[in-house]
Amino acid sequence: LVGGGATLWQSVATIASNIRKQVDGVEPCPICYSVISSTNQKLPEMSCVVCKNAKFHATCLYEWWGNSGQTSCPMCRSPWFSS
Repeated sequence: LVGGGATLWQSVATIASNIRKQVDGVEPCPICYSVISSTNQKLPEMSCVVCKNAKFHATCLYEWWGNSGQTSCPMCRSPWFSS
């Protein structure tokens, strides 16, 4: 978190927000394992219409696709169809 350009206090606030959201029952993104994205402070919002297993941060999903070279669901490996 700190290496991404955030100050120490911004990082502490993001961690505290993650803990609060997890206590509230919000599932973390299965790619970065955080509830709140460290890049844009958003909740996971993109889900696969095939497996419906989890919600992903858009930034995590786009990075996953860029690194893997394919646009498939990280959970079920089906071609990605957005809802």
